[in-house]
Amino acid sequence: MANDEFEFLRQMIGGYLHQDMDLEADSVPEAIAVFARHADAPMREGVVSDMQSFMQQYHNRAADEFAQRFGRDFTPDEIGQSVGEFFEMVNAILIDPDSYQQFL
Repeated sequence: MANDEFEFLRQMIGGYLHQDMDLEADSVPEAIAVFARHADAPMREGVVSDMQSFMQQYHNRAADEFAQRFGRDFTPDEIGQSVGEFFEMVNAILIDPDSYQQFL
């Protein structure tokens, strides 16, 4: 596993969905909205591209692969979502950060 593979996704998860997330946001959707408001367009586009690549490569074992790569910070099952559902939510919030409220 290359260190720079899914780097944009890694930066979002590690920077905003870490164990101290509650100091900045009350929920995972809100933390993603905070990220979306602070990230520039290339960063947001990089996250979208990483999510698409991740699902193309690991669609048959997305949960296991996600947990292996990012589980120290966060896994979608913590909020009752599959990886695909989580990525759909992230995509929607990246487009419109205020939409995070519909995911609470």
